[in-house]
Amino acid sequence: MKNSIIAVVAALVSAFTMLGAGSASATTPASALSAPAPVAANEAGWKYVFIDNSASDYWRCDLGTSCTFQHYDGLGWFLQAGEPGWTNMGAAGFGDQVSSLTNRSPWTMYLWNWTGTCWSLLWTSPPENWGNIAHLDNQTDAISLGMIIPDAC
Repeated sequence: MKNSIIAVVAALVSAFTMLGAGSASATTPASALSAPAPVAANEAGWKYVFIDNSASDYWRCDLGTSCTFQHYDGLGWFLQAGEPGWTNMGAAGFGDQVSSLTNRSPWTMYLWNWTGTCWSLLWTSPPENWGNIAHLDNQTDAISLGMIIPDAC
């Protein structure tokens, strides 16, 4: 019984580590097991990374990418964007959950809130910007990198 439990845990760790491929910090906390699926495959260069959220470190976000984090101080899961585009985090089950960010990309990052009829711009983050966004805590429904998204208010 003990060996089969170890085998199942090893398989889950392997699966979630592959999800975060390319990130040296990809590990699998127990909370990641119930997390929503990653962004759609047509959003190349964008990935959700599930990590051990016990260590605050904005710089887990790879150089040349931007990241939005679930909690303050770069804690929790994060969405990493590596090329211009946008994603509807709400549709992926991650809406209204961003509390901090780091932009290590050469492009401006935009945070958006869905009003029910259009996308309202919450925040503009230039390259090399990072920190907590307490005044916008848990309002972000979409992220764009290097572009204004369609249907903006």
